[in-house]
Amino acid sequence: MPEVQDPGTSAHLVGYIRKQLKRFESNLRIVMDTADVEAVHDLRVASRRLGEPLMLLEEWIGRKASRRARRTLRKVRAAFRDVRDLDVMQHALVQGGNGDFFETDELASLEGLLTRRRQRAMEKARRRCERLEPIVLPERILRACAPLDEPCESRDRQLADVIHEQVERRVGTVLGQDARKNDRGDLHELRIAVKRLRYTLELSERVFARSEADAIDRLAEAQDVLGHWNDCVTAAAAVARISVRRTRLATDHHWSSRLLRYAARQAEAAGDARRKIIDLWPQLDAALRPLSNHGALDPDRGEPDAASIRMS
Repeated sequence: MPEVQDPGTSAHLVGYIRKQLKRFESNLRIVMDTADVEAVHDLRVASRRLGEPLMLLEEWIGRKASRRARRTLRKVRAAFRDVRDLDVMQHALVQGGNGDFFETDELASLEGLLTRRRQRAMEKARRRCERLEPIVLPERILRACAPLDEPCESRDRQLADVIHEQVERRVGTVLGQDARKNDRGDLHELRIAVKRLRYTLELSERVFARSEADAIDRLAEAQDVLGHWNDCVTAAAAVARISVRRTRLATDHHWSSRLLRYAARQAEAAGDARRKIIDLWPQLDAALRPLSNHGALDPDRGEPDAASIRMS
């Protein structure tokens, strides 16, 4: 029986791109047709996952093609950001436990307000998305990646080095954001760094056919906590803005006071999430430390673009 040849690093990356493009296309159609909540989330996730291999392949598919595609993906993601934030707020409201803050009619009124805002945000997002023409993006990306279907050992060796270095740099970025040393309390940059590293490691795991399960599991756990922190902060800020409008304070101060109490509870939940990520940090550090080298742990190096990590 003949030996099955590994298709190579670049072929693995192109396969990953094709998989994510199908996910992107499918969810884009659903969002544009039905405004489905889960499809909005999955569309944004697929756009992030596509950005990683496109950046790593910049040297081989062309800087212009790579950056143009990644820029469109960022704009699509940004178009639906407000929709996603409103979905998160509505989910928090229907989870229960809000009886201490709102009467039934008040809760229905707030849900109605958020629903109307989502409808307006979705209309705006669809218009922006149509101008970006993301429906033609998959064809452009696949056309740029077509030459990579041809085997090339030297290219695969270079690309493997680029991926390894990207992993090390992103590990260094996460560890440089040590939650235990964060005096400001703002975990946004850490949340983004954890998300990026998780996507990079999942891609590395696929390309090199090796298990990064421990590190990915710890990153997924941290990402869940950091995502909850972000959701609470977003909800607290949005509800607080609604509650302190002068007309609302003047016409229904009882409801305004309940909204403020709800916002305060969300802020407290954000504090709980911050303490949890601090508690989780030793396990995360232990899982990531073996993936780094000394140079990768310099937090001042920052996050590179593809040009700064390509091999000479």
